[in-house]
Amino acid sequence: MKKFTLPFVIILSLILSCCATQHEPKDFFTLPISVSASLDGNGGQFSLDISEKECTVTFGDTHALSGTTLYFAKDGNTATVGDIFTRTIKNGTFPAQESLIKAIQLLASTETVGINEGDKTRYTIDEMKILVYYDENTDSITRIETEEGGRRFAFVIASLESHDTQSKSAGMP
Repeated sequence: MKKFTLPFVIILSLILSCCATQHEPKDFFTLPISVSASLDGNGGQFSLDISEKECTVTFGDTHALSGTTLYFAKDGNTATVGDIFTRTIKNGTFPAQESLIKAIQLLASTETVGINEGDKTRYTIDEMKILVYYDENTDSITRIETEEGGRRFAFVIASLESHDTQSKSAGMP
């Protein structure tokens, strides 16, 4: 019996220690949140300010859409180009950014446990597959991949941090 007990205790302690280092989505995705990212293979950076009900996307100087601001909300979406004009946009007009917004909102609002696969954790929430890559050395999310409805996107994450947001009624475009 002692021969069986010692290996069992060692294996059990290894499993428990692995579980203790696993990061839950809520550890990183607490809304409201600001995310700076780019599509993998496309250096054009964009920033997201995400809350439970709305999101503002701005494009960096190196992005082809620099100077454009997108506003996504339940009551409608708009795109504003500088001070020139604002126009209503349909869902799906910016599928990559919308996919990242949805993934982060799902991770923040859903009680789910992912499958730890080394440097990444796999989640499936509401038919969306999400891979979150975590760097132990920097204690940060470095990459997020999404797949839904046959569309796949990979994002390089430059930064991800909680922040305070203001609603559209408080001066957003």
